[in-house]
This record gives sequence, C-alpha cells and structure tokens, in this order.
Amino acid sequence: MSDHSAISYVVNIVKRKWIIIILTGVLFSVFFMGFKYSTKDSYTLAPNGDVYIAEVIKINNYPDQNDTLKYDKYFASTTYLYSFYKSSKDTYDYEKLSPGWKNKTDSQKLEWMNKHLIVKYFGAGRVEISLDIKKSDAMDLAYLKNHGKEYVDSFVSFLNSKDTLGEYQVVDTIESIPEHLTISNKNVIVKYGIIGFILGIAFMTTVMLIYGMRKNYNGKF
Repeated sequence: MSDHSAISYVVNIVKRKWIIIILTGVLFSVFFMGFKYSTKDSYTLAPNGDVYIAEVIKINNYPDQNDTLKYDKYFASTTYLYSFYKSSKDTYDYEKLSPGWKNKTDSQKLEWMNKHLIVKYFGAGRVEISLDIKKSDAMDLAYLKNHGKEYVDSFVSFLNSKDTLGEYQVVDTIESIPEHLTISNKNVIVKYGIIGFILGIAFMTTVMLIYGMRKNYNGKF
C-alpha cells in the first residue's frame, strides 16, 4: 500500500467510525475527571516567593572605630550558630522550620544554620541579622509567620548574651513572608478531562486501524 493509499485508508476509517471515536474520547474524559474529582478539593503549590526576615541594629557607643572586629564572621561563626541551635531547640520547632530536621545529622543541621541565618556587617557598628529561606526550600509558612520574627529576635538576644553588644537599638526591620498559592481542583479536573478526551480518541483510532488492517489486509500494507 502506498503512502497515499495508507493516508486515505486512515481518513476513511475516521469518517466511518467518528461517532465511536468521539464517544470513546468522552468516556475517557469522564473517567479521568471522575478520578481527579474523588481525590481532593484543592492543591497547594510552592510559595510564590522567598522568606526574608531581618533587622538592622546599631551598636551605640561603638568602641571599635577601626572596625577591627568583623561581626559578619564573628556572629556567624560555627561555634555561635551551633550554640544558638542548642539553646533554642526546646523553644522553636526546627521540624517546622526545616521539615525532616530530626533525620538530619549534626553537620547537616549546622549547614542549614549557616545557609539561612545570615549576618552582614556594614561598619561603624551597623549589623544586619536575617533569616533567609528560599522558596525552593521545604518550610512551614504558617509557623514562620507566627514565629519567624521572634526567632530572629532571639538570635540577636543570644549574641548579646554571649558577647555583650552593649546598648544597641534596632534601626529597621523587614518581614517578607510569601503566601502559599492554591489551585482549585475544578481547574485540574478540566485539564484531566481534556487529556482523557485526547487519549480516548487516540486509543480508539489506533484500535480501529489495527482491526481494519487485520480484517482487510491480513495485517500487511
């Protein structure tokens, strides 16, 4: 059978059996939609932004006029970060700050602290301390909304207790916490219905072609 004849054969089958093909598409569509309808009402998507909670503090009567002490390295040292974790683990639920925390090793916990508790030093006693969690990281947004600012405050208090900053004041703060986006299951159902319809048509068309070739051409072109 030539290419032209093969194409004509396919077209003729579709013309003669189009009702059956369409009905199969509808049945597949209904099945796919029914399956998704029975699962859940909505889906929660990834956060639509990063979590960034920070405060800038100004150390009054700043003694180190030459900025010999680099607060960004000092306050974010491995010893301080891990010590803060040990002192705060009974106060804050790290499993909600980073799901899977209880399965992390000590080195993985320290890696999380290093990555997300950020200290920036601008000189002249101005320090920014922040909790920075990217939207790609696992997190409990509701918990961060309720306790994120308090967590950063407690880190500042911890640093002050370890090596007294002296009198200091909070110059500015920022609390940027994204929302969890949800998508209605109705939108998902429609998409699954379209996919089911297309698959149903493709399936029945293939069945018709195979059946026709076996019947009329003994399976050969």
